[in-house]
Amino acid sequence: MGGSWNPADSRKFKDEMMLYVVSNSHPIVKDSSPFDIMDETYYDLDVSEKAFVLASAFTLHGKGAARGSGPRIPDRDARSSIFDIQAQMWAYEGETHRAFVLLQGAPETLAHDSIRAFILRAVAWTGKRENVDEFCGKAELENLRYPAGGPLRAADSIKKFQMQPGFVANVVAEEPLINKPIAIQWDGRGRIWVAETPEYPNGKRTLNAPAWKETGVREPGNYDRPGRDSISMLVDTDNDGLMDKKHVFYTGLELVTGFCLSGDGVIAVAHPNIILLRDTDGDGVADTEKPLFGGFAPGDTHFVANHFIEAPDGWIYVSTGSGADATNPETGKVMAKISPGVFRFKPDGSVIEQVASQGGNSFGGEVTSDMEIYHGKATSGNPVQHVVLPE
Repeated sequence: MGGSWNPADSRKFKDEMMLYVVSNSHPIVKDSSPFDIMDETYYDLDVSEKAFVLASAFTLHGKGAARGSGPRIPDRDARSSIFDIQAQMWAYEGETHRAFVLLQGAPETLAHDSIRAFILRAVAWTGKRENVDEFCGKAELENLRYPAGGPLRAADSIKKFQMQPGFVANVVAEEPLINKPIAIQWDGRGRIWVAETPEYPNGKRTLNAPAWKETGVREPGNYDRPGRDSISMLVDTDNDGLMDKKHVFYTGLELVTGFCLSGDGVIAVAHPNIILLRDTDGDGVADTEKPLFGGFAPGDTHFVANHFIEAPDGWIYVSTGSGADATNPETGKVMAKISPGVFRFKPDGSVIEQVASQGGNSFGGEVTSDMEIYHGKATSGNPVQHVVLPE
């Protein structure tokens, strides 16, 4: 079966859990999403290295190496932590058989459409049926991407927004037209330019944990290949306010986390460089890529350069959550030492300098028409920072 309960070490506790499904890693979890359920989380089981993990959940383990002791009172006094994640559902293929294991079994869990789809697909897969959806009905399949307790469809999501008086939120783009967007820009023609990063936050980085524990890894173990990120234009062809067509401007980027429109192209950060992508023949596709600065490949990809703004003074302002030695891409010489906060550079790559140093993870920013500078701060308790005196 690929795993078993060890009476000496194994534990379980009941609480609301996020069943983190490793979507599209296996036919059983094709086109699915993670979701929350109220059920038991099992941990410290004896799980075979040959088990193909399909879903996991956070356990009680903390930062230390000590194993959690489980709840003091059954079904109570248990809280999962973000420091440990363990298998809750897996497939196993031996020499003569196949097996599927789902640890959760509360009645409400077994009635969940996604769980039913996984079980019915597992029946087909273990029986080596050609079509894993053979036994699934419409109800099991139609909400796999947006399951109960999981991510919402765009139209349902904006209903949750709490807007200030006079403001209205509308959907302008949604899946499947876009996939994991991380930054957008509007142009003068009413188009949305969008950076999509399906492999964030890992990209081609060598795995430091089993693939099911990582996120954003489309091809584990395959690193000698182009990046998968892209920058595209979204167009509303029928003027109904919803973008319905995508035109790819450039693809093959590695972990793009910010960009802006500049001249006849785009300036973006894509590890390890800040680059200029130009469309020199006007066909809407970038045909040249020029590095402007090197040194932008932080060890932790959650602390990155982001949110590029071409300001009225002709400089491009950037928020960053990490430090960097910005280098000349031709000589390798350090042009500036960047620290978390805000920096700026000339679009031709001739100058780069720090504007505001503020420790912590800066993400997002704005430069007003009268050159007031603001940036977001995820980790300080003060989410909006105003740069009163630039450095």
